[in-house]
Amino acid sequence: EIIDASGKWVLPGLWDAQSNYSTMWGELFPYFGVTSYIDVGLGGEVSIASRDAVNRGLQIGPREFIGIAHFGRYNESNISGYETLFDGWQYPRSLEELQEASHRLLDAGADMLMFHDGSWPFEWVEWGCNEVHSRGKPCFQRSDGPNTGTVEAARAGVDVVHHSRGVDLHIVREGAEARNTLERFAQMDDAKAEELIQILVDEEVNLVPNIINDAPGYPADWPQMQDVYHELFSNPAVLSYYQPAFLNRLRMTRANTATSELREQRMVGYQNLLRFYRDLDAAGGKVLIGGDTNGSKVPGSIVHEEMAIFRE
Repeated sequence: EIIDASGKWVLPGLWDAQSNYSTMWGELFPYFGVTSYIDVGLGGEVSIASRDAVNRGLQIGPREFIGIAHFGRYNESNISGYETLFDGWQYPRSLEELQEASHRLLDAGADMLMFHDGSWPFEWVEWGCNEVHSRGKPCFQRSDGPNTGTVEAARAGVDVVHHSRGVDLHIVREGAEARNTLERFAQMDDAKAEELIQILVDEEVNLVPNIINDAPGYPADWPQMQDVYHELFSNPAVLSYYQPAFLNRLRMTRANTATSELREQRMVGYQNLLRFYRDLDAAGGKVLIGGDTNGSKVPGSIVHEEMAIFRE
């Protein structure tokens, strides 16, 4: 097939390295040139059917890599009693239950194992990573402690850290008071940052920072990003995909920017954040594009926004 590409650009298919499954993502991703995405494990049985349908040409969408479910911190109030064996949230309460759930998910075709947070004991994470590696697949975690922070996750064999969770907690100066990621980066200890970068490089850990998630309003290209967003949501065909609750979340996320002195402080944090990832890249580390694509983001478009921040 010959395509006349005069006046056009040719790109490889783009990836979204962090998405949370939703049935409406399928057609929007390829509209923005995103041909593959990683669902970190919320889709349950439906994500299996969706992935296989796309791979067999039965439905439109990007190639999917799925966790099926992820391991969340146990909370009795989250249990209804109606969960299935492949429910998007799994709550193992012992190493034996973790092993059983891991085998069940991997045998069903999960493309990775995903630990939702850093509350898990180091030994459990290490076992999960060893098990999934034995099948030639990666291990993911949001490593924000208290039991496994970023360094512990790296030592346990975690391959991908979503949200770069835990990085800001490691690099912040001793005794600093901060409420969020940008405020911690505003008080970055360069020696701690350099130490962490070396560990991440040595252990071959890939970070997915989801920068727009922590810093709406701060990127240099934010006005252009907002123009694209407003144009997109003046299109009735796009609006037809969105439930009102998703639209409200999306609008709130875009408007969540600080003002006055707090904005100035967080802008320092934003610039330090960019410097950290620039130094990590220069040292041979890997940083992946991921939108944390959910109801508060635009599938596909968020990948372009993250790319613009990477360019910055």
